[in-house]
Amino acid sequence: MAVEMAFRLVWHNSEFTPDQMIAAMGNKAAANFDRHAATVSYLLSMGMEMKPESYTPPKEYTKNADGTITLD
Repeated sequence: MAVEMAFRLVWHNSEFTPDQMIAAMGNKAAANFDRHAATVSYLLSMGMEMKPESYTPPKEYTKNADGTITLD
């Protein structure tokens, strides 16, 4: 599923760290995270079965006012 593939690309990438992936998103990172959460919520509400570890970020993060994200 595309939403899980995108999640793995950020959090479980063998070539880039999550910090690097999030930095590459720049000021669109917070919006991307919001869209991911909305997509997951929609899929779950439609009865799609997904394991929480396939969509829940494994690290805490802070959304900054400029749209960037900082991993805590």
